[in-house]
Amino acid sequence: MRILSWPVISVLLVCVAGGLALSSCITGLPNLNLSAVAPVIGADDSSNTDTKTIDPVAPRVRLDREFTRRGNDFGFRLFSMLAEKENDKNVFISTPSISLALSMVYNGADGETKDTMAKVLPLGSGRLEAVNAANSAITNSLQDPNSGVNLMIGNSVWAKDNISFIADFMQRCEVSYQAELKSLKFEDPKSVDIINAWVDNKTQGKIKRLINELDPMTYLVVVNTVYFKGAWRNPFDPAATQPHDFMTPDGKITVPMMSAENDYIYQKNDDFEAVILPYAGTRMSMYVFLPSEELGLNGFIKKLNAENWQKWVTMFRPAEGTVMLPKFKSEYDTHLRDLLVKMGLGIAFDRNQADFSQMCSERTWLSEVIHKTFVEVNEEGTEAAAATAAVAVGSIMPPEPPPTFKMVVDRPFFCVIRDNETGLLLFMGAIKNPGQS
Repeated sequence: MRILSWPVISVLLVCVAGGLALSSCITGLPNLNLSAVAPVIGADDSSNTDTKTIDPVAPRVRLDREFTRRGNDFGFRLFSMLAEKENDKNVFISTPSISLALSMVYNGADGETKDTMAKVLPLGSGRLEAVNAANSAITNSLQDPNSGVNLMIGNSVWAKDNISFIADFMQRCEVSYQAELKSLKFEDPKSVDIINAWVDNKTQGKIKRLINELDPMTYLVVVNTVYFKGAWRNPFDPAATQPHDFMTPDGKITVPMMSAENDYIYQKNDDFEAVILPYAGTRMSMYVFLPSEELGLNGFIKKLNAENWQKWVTMFRPAEGTVMLPKFKSEYDTHLRDLLVKMGLGIAFDRNQADFSQMCSERTWLSEVIHKTFVEVNEEGTEAAAATAAVAVGSIMPPEPPPTFKMVVDRPFFCVIRDNETGLLLFMGAIKNPGQS
């Protein structure tokens, strides 16, 4: 198929993780949206039949443990590199969102480029049918209307108007990822506004401007958005929120500190203490990890990997206590090209070596991966009758937690939003300064 007269094509991959409701939000409160790429986790068509899940909750999506581990480990490695790069800046990302966007592009890869992407990304066997089926299944599961939260995932592929792309590539994006296929005149400055308006709509107004300009060499833009709105199962009482000191890397500040006494799932060891805060429905939960003063957040992040995570998640036990957590609102955006190159994905960004011949017949390469998030944590929530969040039971019994505890999050901390049904980590963040917008 003859496609275009231009000698080269650049692909812009946009990951808008803008709208993760890390906080408990209810009607009338801002929602969090994520315009990033959704995760490609657990795709495998091999003969491995070990589909034991992390939690004793019967999952709708059966994911091989090894690929779930690989997907979360990819997230930890990328997050650790970003946290080190940003130094004193809050970092909040959705690695599943990033993986999902990259998996759409993977459908157009071939040769060494395809092999490298399968190796670096959590794509399992790398077989397209398995990768796409896994992504489709988990996307549908996460958007379950009975989950107790509102989570919407959107994908779109924007192609230059006078360029023809391989029909199979576009069809796979449309069928497996429910991607909206759009045609634009990229040389027209209004094209940027059109894409930004789509993102704004999909993220409920939380990400209003994702792209500032498009390079003339760009002929394809792939966008994924995730919108999440959740209410705490046990909301914080606004009357209990009081000013409180918080020690940032730059010194002490005063922040609005929420406080609640309840029955929690909790753990404490020499490195950190942690608590699980379930959203309504209990399928989704926020995990808050407060590193010890001796270890600090940077030391904690150095220990983040799939093996440690699997161990930590089995160590939670029921305990009664008080949790004090700062309110915060934060926007974060970053370009991921350099970090993905360091992780081994350089060939996809190399205009001379990249092979995306399953996307179009002319030479094509990936130019950039943009990721943007918005998150807000506050007191509001909706009570719901639900069981305690499911957690794994490990073979090594941890020390029993104290009869009561008091966890005061008054220094930099790590948090994740976890889907307890699949074990997928939807979002993760390093909050170093709650007052940093």
